[in-house]
Amino acid sequence: MDIWDELLQRVYKPAGETPAPQPILWIDDPSRGLQVARSAGADVTPAHAFRTGSITKPFTAALVLQLAEEGILGLDDFLWDLLKPESRDCLQGLHYLEHRDWTASITIRHLLEHRSGLCDYAAPEHGFFQLVMAQPDRTWSWQQTLAQYFALGLNCKSPFAPGAGFHYADTNYLLLGLLVEDLTRQTLADNYEKRIIAPLGLTGTFLEFFQAAPLNLPMVYPYYGPNSLRAVNTSFDWGGGGLISTMPDLHRFIRALISGELFKQETTAHQMRNFRAAAGPEASSKRATLYGLGLQEKTIGGPAFIGHSSAYGAMLFYSPQRNLTIGLALHQAAAVHKAEWLLHKAVEQLESV
Repeated sequence: MDIWDELLQRVYKPAGETPAPQPILWIDDPSRGLQVARSAGADVTPAHAFRTGSITKPFTAALVLQLAEEGILGLDDFLWDLLKPESRDCLQGLHYLEHRDWTASITIRHLLEHRSGLCDYAAPEHGFFQLVMAQPDRTWSWQQTLAQYFALGLNCKSPFAPGAGFHYADTNYLLLGLLVEDLTRQTLADNYEKRIIAPLGLTGTFLEFFQAAPLNLPMVYPYYGPNSLRAVNTSFDWGGGGLISTMPDLHRFIRALISGELFKQETTAHQMRNFRAAAGPEASSKRATLYGLGLQEKTIGGPAFIGHSSAYGAMLFYSPQRNLTIGLALHQAAAVHKAEWLLHKAVEQLESV
């Protein structure tokens, strides 16, 4: 057993209240001729597909930036002005603060950067996921998800006005998915396929519940505490976390995204990396995560890593300085801290060689 297997064994947990029975680790370090593709547990390989969760957000952000390049939208345009009238009807009063409706003041940039001031409908304290678990077979449209946002009163709990702070919210990327559909007159799944999946030759990536899965694609499913989500319809994740993918596909995607391969203009990929710290105590943390346009930046050791993490305990990060990709997936919503630990330990090991 080498160091990589040892690290996986540290996060592997076959049973209990928070099982992580099928973790995956992927490292590509061409400068050292190092490739690591490992898994732990039964019936899983590094090639298995899995629910990426919020690693979907850079895909959605890339679509929006492509539309900006094409002149279809501007990042400082107001969302309200770009949507179809029937979509706006569903958004009336979505952001209500201090007796004022701020919905029409939300820009595309606010959504990309999580600076809209909207609540996160998927946050555990709001109870939305409990509704999902109570109706595990239900497919959620964006309209139904937003209707639940209003039913929970989240529209009246906005923490700040648009642009006045940072608050991570899947709601932002639900709205960006809606925007992509309204502007292109094509489904979000078709946009992923036409603009990212097909051009990059991604063979194990698709929008679950909205797009047919590739034939014979092996899957591993996440846990939410003791409960497997295999039989739970998580279509509410959509533009903020609905993609299925594999480590080889994600490796291909993150390098293409950061290098600018998905864009026509060299400056677009750099624009996504306009990172700013979150407001609040986390901004001063040694492990603070900065956020740009659908991308996170973490400084681990010396180099900066760019990518995104997921509430399912998955990480995808790339260091342009080192030309190094690290991907991992624990498939356990209660193991995000373990995923963070594994990411840092992997970097420490690579730096020590």
